[in-house]
Amino acid sequence: MKKDTFVMQSASLVQGPALLRNKTLQPLCHEHHLKMRLSQVPLQTGSKLAQTLVYACPEPDCLIHYNSSRGYFPVV
Repeated sequence: MKKDTFVMQSASLVQGPALLRNKTLQPLCHEHHLKMRLSQVPLQTGSKLAQTLVYACPEPDCLIHYNSSRGYFPVV
């Protein structure tokens, strides 16, 4: 086996588990650099108010939230 082939195979083995771990991404608050936690918040959707599951910063009084459809947004 050539040295280049071995290096490429080794790299793919190292990347494999890392890629699997990244499938469950954990949003971080860009203000406090903390892992965000799942939380329900009321969001206005048109004329209706609905409870929505989002990630929220654990820091008290932080308004930063995240969900996959809206990205990062403040809840006021």
